[in-house]
Amino acid sequence: EPKIKNFDDDEPYTDAGLGIVMKIADAENILINNFCNTNKAGDAALIKPDCPLAKMLYEKAIAMIPGEQYPVVQLAKVGDCLKAKEEAAKKAAEAAANKAEADKLAKEKAAAEKANKDQAAKNKAEADKLAKEKETADKAEKDKLAKENAAAKTKTANDKVAADKAAAAKKAQQKAE
Repeated sequence: EPKIKNFDDDEPYTDAGLGIVMKIADAENILINNFCNTNKAGDAALIKPDCPLAKMLYEKAIAMIPGEQYPVVQLAKVGDCLKAKEEAAKKAAEAAANKAEADKLAKEKAAAEKANKDQAAKNKAEADKLAKEKETADKAEKDKLAKENAAAKTKTANDKVAADKAAAAKKAQQKAE
């Protein structure tokens, strides 16, 4: 009361003030619990490693309590995790490209080998055909030569018989004279 300079307790105002302080304390406790739970979830995501989820959770924690350093430090670790994932993805893409190139080369090599085998088979078939033709031609030539030899022998024999007949006829004529 102002005239007496005495501070008097007014219970309804005190209770209202304490209620407001309790609400602030409860809200602060809820905020701290949410902040801690978000950081724990971020840590779990970083361990998995689910880097994008961890980054989102740490950014959410920073938005809850901007001055805290723990989520900022953890975001640096998330950055390293994301870089490692990018490098792994690049290596996997490079390995896939190398595998595709190796497969392509293997297919080309197989196609070339098949073409070579086909060409070799074709060449062999051509050689066999030529050999058969030559053999047939040689056989025909031998048959022709054999016929010619037989004809020559027959002619020689006929010439001899004719010569013998002519000689016999000459002898007979000489005898007749």
